Amino acid sequence: MSVAVFAAACGGGETQTAMERELQNVLADELIPAAIADVDCPEDADLAPESVFLCAADVEGSFYEIQVTIIDAQGRFKHERRH
Repeated sequence: MSVAVFAAACGGGETQTAMERELQNVLADELIPAAIADVDCPEDADLAPESVFLCAADVEGSFYEIQVTIIDAQGRFKHERRH
Protein backbone atom coordinates (compact mmCIF):
# COMPACT_ATOMS: atom_id res chain seq x y z
CA MET A 1 0.00 0.00 0.00
CA SER A 2 1.28 3.50 -0.77
CA VAL A 3 0.16 7.08 -0.33
CA ALA A 4 -0.11 9.62 -3.15
CA VAL A 5 -1.35 13.17 -3.50
CA PHE A 6 -3.70 14.69 -6.03
CA ALA A 7 -4.73 18.33 -6.32
CA ALA A 8 -8.20 19.41 -5.08
CA ALA A 9 -10.72 18.14 -2.60
CA CYS A 10 -13.94 17.80 -4.59
CA GLY A 11 -15.23 14.91 -6.70
CA GLY A 12 -15.65 14.42 -10.41
CA GLY A 13 -14.47 16.28 -13.49
CA GLU A 14 -10.91 17.46 -13.94
CA THR A 15 -9.86 16.45 -10.41
CA GLN A 16 -10.97 12.89 -11.01
CA THR A 17 -8.84 12.72 -14.14
CA ALA A 18 -5.82 14.02 -12.23
CA MET A 19 -6.33 11.36 -9.56
CA GLU A 20 -6.68 8.65 -12.19
CA ARG A 21 -3.39 9.77 -13.79
CA GLU A 22 -1.63 9.85 -10.42
CA LEU A 23 -2.96 6.39 -9.56
CA GLN A 24 -1.83 5.12 -12.96
CA ASN A 25 1.70 6.47 -12.32
CA VAL A 26 1.84 4.95 -8.82
CA LEU A 27 0.69 1.56 -10.12
CA ALA A 28 3.23 1.70 -12.96
CA ASP A 29 6.01 2.30 -10.42
CA GLU A 30 4.85 -0.71 -8.37
CA LEU A 31 4.38 -3.05 -11.32
CA ILE A 32 7.40 -2.19 -13.49
CA PRO A 33 7.85 -3.35 -16.22
CA ALA A 34 4.08 -3.76 -16.61
CA ALA A 35 2.24 -1.31 -18.86
CA ILE A 36 -0.76 0.35 -17.22
CA ALA A 37 -3.13 1.02 -20.12
CA ASP A 38 -5.90 2.80 -18.24
CA VAL A 39 -7.24 3.67 -14.79
CA ASP A 40 -10.92 4.54 -14.44
CA CYS A 41 -12.52 5.83 -11.22
CA PRO A 42 -16.20 6.62 -10.69
CA GLU A 43 -17.11 10.14 -11.84
CA ASP A 44 -19.26 10.59 -8.73
CA ALA A 45 -16.61 9.38 -6.25
CA ASP A 46 -16.69 11.29 -2.96
CA LEU A 47 -13.23 12.78 -2.45
CA ALA A 48 -13.83 13.85 1.15
CA PRO A 49 -11.45 12.51 3.83
CA GLU A 50 -12.08 8.86 4.77
CA SER A 51 -14.11 8.17 1.59
CA VAL A 52 -13.50 4.77 -0.01
CA PHE A 53 -14.28 3.75 -3.61
CA LEU A 54 -13.11 1.32 -6.29
CA CYS A 55 -11.27 2.18 -9.49
CA ALA A 56 -10.54 -0.16 -12.39
CA ALA A 57 -7.09 -0.61 -13.93
CA ASP A 58 -6.09 -2.34 -17.17
CA VAL A 59 -2.62 -3.81 -16.64
CA GLU A 60 -1.29 -5.50 -19.78
CA GLY A 61 -4.75 -6.82 -20.59
CA SER A 62 -5.57 -7.96 -17.05
CA PHE A 63 -8.29 -6.24 -15.02
CA TYR A 64 -7.56 -5.06 -11.49
CA GLU A 65 -9.78 -3.37 -8.94
CA ILE A 66 -8.04 -0.69 -6.92
CA GLN A 67 -9.57 0.33 -3.59
CA VAL A 68 -8.85 4.02 -3.00
CA THR A 69 -9.15 5.66 0.43
CA ILE A 70 -9.00 9.45 0.68
CA ILE A 71 -6.76 10.37 3.61
CA ASP A 72 -7.18 14.12 4.04
CA ALA A 73 -8.49 17.39 2.59
CA GLN A 74 -5.11 18.04 0.95
CA GLY A 75 -5.86 15.25 -1.51
CA ARG A 76 -3.62 12.48 -0.22
CA PHE A 77 -4.92 8.99 -0.88
CA LYS A 78 -3.83 5.41 -0.36
CA HIS A 79 -4.68 2.45 -2.52
CA GLU A 80 -4.80 -1.31 -2.34
CA ARG A 81 -4.70 -3.54 -5.39
CA ARG A 82 -7.19 -6.36 -5.84
CA HIS A 83 -7.32 -8.81 -8.71
